[in-house]
Amino acid sequence: MAYGSPLQARQSDAVKQFGLYAYTKGINGLPVFFADGKAQIGYMSASNSTLKRELYFTTSVNNSHIWEAHVNITEPDIIPRALDAKLQQFENNSTTVLVYLAQENSNSTFGSIAFTAPDDISGKNVAAFDMYGTNALITSPPAAFYAVPNEKDKFYSLMWSTAPKDGYTLLSLTTMGIWRQPLHLSLHIDYN
Repeated sequence: MAYGSPLQARQSDAVKQFGLYAYTKGINGLPVFFADGKAQIGYMSASNSTLKRELYFTTSVNNSHIWEAHVNITEPDIIPRALDAKLQQFENNSTTVLVYLAQENSNSTFGSIAFTAPDDISGKNVAAFDMYGTNALITSPPAAFYAVPNEKDKFYSLMWSTAPKDGYTLLSLTTMGIWRQPLHLSLHIDYN
């Protein structure tokens, strides 16, 4: 008898929360997080960024190719507002801050994946993302996600490129963290 998971349908356009997790050799389900306005992958505690935050994503109600990143904020006295490179303080009664996931250097063939305020999208492509099942895609221009290791190799910069590049490791981004994937085991004991 064979066991398997049912195929997951293409995600609907309805707004729902999701995280992003990276997979490639040596990166097995590490989460994407906010780090000084850039997207990084891995162990947040290892990052040398000043402002690091966990986050979750939703698709924009007006355009499913725009992914809204909701930065989790836990300090009630310092609730920052979305920005370009650093967050700025703006209100004291919110627990999340909205920023867009963006392709920096959108007129180039490669660049970093970053976060930007909804009112500061100049030079950045925010309507570039899509889902196929649980897999994240860059659709405009057609490109792939890459990881670039940082000095400790416990965190990576999330990059994009239209072609392979030295120092870039091709990776897959998915909404399924390693601990969320179903595990199917079968055990066969032969007593002979």
